Amino acid sequence: MNRIIQELFGHSSLKTTEVYTHVSIKSIEKIRIHIDDYFEKK
Repeated sequence: MNRIIQELFGHSSLKTTEVYTHVSIKSIEKIRIHIDDYFEKK
């Protein structure tokens, strides 16, 4: 999967792509937690 993302982003280094995907996954997890909290309060 990282290889596909690397090609889409145009990164020459897979390490750069790994940093981006790691940050993206953390961001998505934070959003999911906030959404879960919102629906639990209803």
